[in-house]
Amino acid sequence: ILSPLSKGLFHRAIGQSGTAVSPWAFNPAPKVVATEIAHIMGVVTTNNQRLYDHFMTANSTALTLASDVVLFAKLQNIRDININYYVPCAEVGRKGQKFITKPPIEILKEGNFNQVPMMVGTTDADGTIILAFKKFTEDD
Repeated sequence: ILSPLSKGLFHRAIGQSGTAVSPWAFNPAPKVVATEIAHIMGVVTTNNQRLYDHFMTANSTALTLASDVVLFAKLQNIRDININYYVPCAEVGRKGQKFITKPPIEILKEGNFNQVPMMVGTTDADGTIILAFKKFTEDD
């Protein structure tokens, strides 16, 4: 319901297990993450075209392994809950239709979204997956 492209497509919505404004649900700096993953794969660049070309031709197993290195490095810091490397990001500087153009919190604050009736749910174990990856003490 946050995307202008969904206007008129939904009459109601159900939000389950999380929210678009959770720290892990939106990547404010996707290029940083892409650069980190490329670097682990041996490509040191910040050039958009070079990053794009690399990822479009990368071996899927190597890409998955490099992504996991970045993810698990972030998960080791208990204070870093921003494990958002394969989540939505704002499409800026891109031509054509854009699904999300701003962080969800900005869209909500502006009221510029499809305002439809919404039911929100959760489960009793939401968020506990993070516990499997965190180090809480030096003895862990």
